Amino acid sequence: MLEHWQLVALGTLALLAVYPQIRAHQIQRESKKRELLFQIVTENAAALVDGKGNRLYNSRRISGFSAIPRRI
Repeated sequence: MLEHWQLVALGTLALLAVYPQIRAHQIQRESKKRELLFQIVTENAAALVDGKGNRLYNSRRISGFSAIPRRI
């Protein structure tokens, strides 16, 4: 029969073995959510412009093509 401290040690080792897999799954899920949000925003935006006025993205609805750098 295992002692109490041995059971605690085994439980701790089990958590240490499983935690990285759980965390990796969480990070992957969060990344997919951000990617989907970015896709929704870019598909519904008329254009994305940087601070200098450079057009970074043109909506297909407006221009018929996308990702053409243009100066405003």
